[in-house]
Amino acid sequence: MMIEFLIDHAMRCDSVAFVTGVVNLGTIRLGSKFSEVRAPSSDKKQSNNSKPVHFTVSGIVAYGQEIDELPQGMTGELRLTGDNVDALESDAILASAGCHL
Repeated sequence: MMIEFLIDHAMRCDSVAFVTGVVNLGTIRLGSKFSEVRAPSSDKKQSNNSKPVHFTVSGIVAYGQEIDELPQGMTGELRLTGDNVDALESDAILASAGCHL
């Protein structure tokens, strides 16, 4: 199952990132993994604007509460650990081939 998260805002610190946004597809759970980030593009013809990443969801906050999962359509903040945190930016989409626990 695919999961996607549309980033509204990203904050980075070493190998940890905090991103706020909305779940576009699937349900994101603690331990879910993201394998690519698709950067926003003003050129609609550009089809390959993705970068490989390796992020694991280590925390989820919604409405001021720590929770275990964030379903499709809900907004929240994800705490991500992994590499290539500089690839995260507003309007980018985090994506994965599935959620791995």
